[in-house]
Amino acid sequence: MNSPKKILFEAMQLVGFENWRPAVDVPGLNRPQTRPDEMDGDGRVAAVMLLLYSRNISAEPKDPAEDLKIVFTKRHPQLTNHAGQISFPGGQQDKGESLWQTAIRETFEEIGVDSGNKELAIETKVTSAGQLEASMMKAQIQMLGSLNSVYIPPSDFTVNPFVAWYTGQPKFIRSEHEVDEIIEASVSDLLNPSILKYGNIRSASGMNINVPFYEVGPHRIWGATALILGELIERIRRVQPI
Repeated sequence: MNSPKKILFEAMQLVGFENWRPAVDVPGLNRPQTRPDEMDGDGRVAAVMLLLYSRNISAEPKDPAEDLKIVFTKRHPQLTNHAGQISFPGGQQDKGESLWQTAIRETFEEIGVDSGNKELAIETKVTSAGQLEASMMKAQIQMLGSLNSVYIPPSDFTVNPFVAWYTGQPKFIRSEHEVDEIIEASVSDLLNPSILKYGNIRSASGMNINVPFYEVGPHRIWGATALILGELIERIRRVQPI
């Protein structure tokens, strides 16, 4: 049976997602896939990290997905953009850094998880299972690949998601200024179709809108985070059917 790490690696090698539409996308909202060309300026660019890890590395679960965790954050209610919403660790790109460097830096700033070896984590690119195994031993955070970028009209951000594996047991340190809560979720729960629901969400503008969302414990994951999560879920399902 494939290990959680192997499942993720295979999921990120899948192709053909260019025209895939996530279940939480709502055609009636007319959400643009990318920033409209007619808009002034260049918009803002951000990167987020889908950090996955095992909480039970000594055991061999019947279902590898049960051993796989992913971390979300609940954004601080006083933040300017998307306050109080569930998101992945991440933020705006700084001048002179790559998007992967942005994801690494923001993950450390928001939840205190360090790559262990920043130079290696930034430079190493996984192209085969052999390289994956070798590089895992040298860096605690290893990039497995990237997902489709998502444009967020209200804040004019284009978000670039990276999927990464953390070797070992992460110890989180919450940024009191940016993060209200750190949320660990089981991937096996995310693969359950019953967590996809419809309901009223209060948007940043104060409007109540009826949208699809993923219900994870007491939390509702919607918007850009749900779009990104939907692609990861679908990739894992295709290599690890439930």
